[in-house]
Amino acid sequence: MAPTGTTYRPGVVLLVVLALLAGCASSPGAAAGDLPTSQGGAPDLTGTVDRATDPDDALLADASDDGHDGMSLHLDDTALVDADGHPVDPAAVPDGATVEVWIDECAESLPPLCTVDVVRVTSALAP
Repeated sequence: MAPTGTTYRPGVVLLVVLALLAGCASSPGAAAGDLPTSQGGAPDLTGTVDRATDPDDALLADASDDGHDGMSLHLDDTALVDADGHPVDPAAVPDGATVEVWIDECAESLPPLCTVDVVRVTSALAP
């Protein structure tokens, strides 16, 4: 029961409750609609992970755009998710894993130096 003199407006209470529920419903994974793209959800690049060339860094191999072969995927410093959008440990991404890559800016160099926004692993992860 409300104290004397206090009036609760059902519309305002409903808006507050809906706002709180919306905040609780968001998941930490990157769903397909949440991925940063300039092309309506499609990745900028696809390819495989090359860990053999540089043991300290995962590189993009077999890139859908040949000019990006050898580009660093920066797995330790970027959003890394599985096919369902759940976060992935970089150590769980094996050599040869297939990936989809969303990039932002790229510096002109060989291989290109790109800001990697999201890497989504679409093949099996290491156990």
